[in-house]
Amino acid sequence: MPGEGIQTSVYTFQFQNDLLLKLNHSVNRAELAAILELNATSLENGLEHILIDNDSTLDSMECRRSKPFGFLDCSLTLSKFGKFHFPKNCKRAFVLPTSSFGVRDIGCNQQTKGKFNGENFIWLTK
Repeated sequence: MPGEGIQTSVYTFQFQNDLLLKLNHSVNRAELAAILELNATSLENGLEHILIDNDSTLDSMECRRSKPFGFLDCSLTLSKFGKFHFPKNCKRAFVLPTSSFGVRDIGCNQQTKGKFNGENFIWLTK
């Protein structure tokens, strides 16, 4: 996932002897700031309602612990498009602020991103 989405650079400068010197540089990647994150230890009821496909009807992301412990079994049900499953090896499941075809992108383990193509989620690995 890093390298995609919105990226903001912040520089710090200081005047020294009439010269402008760059002191440091940091990068903020917006795709790392998830709207919703679930993992095996943070699950409460395992079901979260959130607007994902921008149609004003809440959608649902459901996760439960799977074996071996630490992994999740997650699915996403969209009001307009039906039910979709996350990859089986997720330890963390995300809803991201970026979107494709009007549907928010989803993530698995910060290395895998699900982008909607109008019919299904296509899983991309960095």
